Amino acid sequence: MKRGEPKRMTRELRRTTRLLPLCFALALSMAGPLHGGADAFDRGEKAMSVGDYESALTLFEDSPGGDPDSLRSGSEYRQANIGKAIAGHPKEGAATDYDREIAFFEKLATANPKAPYAFLNFGFSYVDTVYWDQIFLSESSQAPRAVLTRADAFAADLHFRGFSKAVIDAARTQPEHFLYDEVSPVSQWNPTQGFYTHYGDVRELVRGADDMPVIMGSGDEMRLLFDPAAFPPLADGWKRDFLLLVDGWAKDADANTAFSTSVAPLPFHAMSAYPYAAAEHYPDDEAHREYQSKYNTRPALKLVRPLDNNRGNITELWRN
Repeated sequence: MKRGEPKRMTRELRRTTRLLPLCFALALSMAGPLHGGADAFDRGEKAMSVGDYESALTLFEDSPGGDPDSLRSGSEYRQANIGKAIAGHPKEGAATDYDREIAFFEKLATANPKAPYAFLNFGFSYVDTVYWDQIFLSESSQAPRAVLTRADAFAADLHFRGFSKAVIDAARTQPEHFLYDEVSPVSQWNPTQGFYTHYGDVRELVRGADDMPVIMGSGDEMRLLFDPAAFPPLADGWKRDFLLLVDGWAKDADANTAFSTSVAPLPFHAMSAYPYAAAEHYPDDEAHREYQSKYNTRPALKLVRPLDNNRGNITELWRN
């Protein structure tokens, strides 16, 4: 994958494309030290450049004053911690190597509740660590018996749902997980600006892999329904698993992502890269123009805005 390209996703059963900001992504600023103190920040960078990661981390943590709402400084701190982790435990580092980083950004975000980039860096600190919780070995080298049955959704509904509550492992030995039944209608960031697919029936858009995707934003949910009768009865001793095939793209607001502050330009299967060259463009025939005018009519939601007594309905947020 080239730097700046949206991430490509392929899974089973139906087609949906998301140009979706990550749950902690924002339009980003790249200026200013983490706690301030340009001299301490510069010395921290110099220490990191010679592999003195411990000194770099201490300088980044202890530099006084300044702006905690800095993506650049947060990124440098994370790089220093990753360098230290890999130096101590080659390849990926150990799970506990990231406890200091997570604790630092959690403290920073808690102390600065109005600094969105502090929360962004806190989220990124979890991305830096990858946990393996299970490894399976098989005594047989033969391919297992399996039967693949394809089924298309008979209904697809797009709607706003909100954000599931995140739960952080107290021992920090496992990644965070989410409670689906505990949901908030608002977040600390706004979705990427642009037009998204309107809420309601979108089944026509998930019938196949094409350049007419469902465009979903932060807090959106698409509910797919499948007919149980489409699957054959199970034989004795068999069990059934489900795979979902998704053909599409995910786009976040990271500063290294091309066109990170807008939904457009839309990707398409025949593009040579993203962003694509001036000679290339999203299909502009009658069918694709009708798709744009019929489906992609919903402006980005305004999630970060106080509600008064006349604005209590979340469905009204995107209209104004």
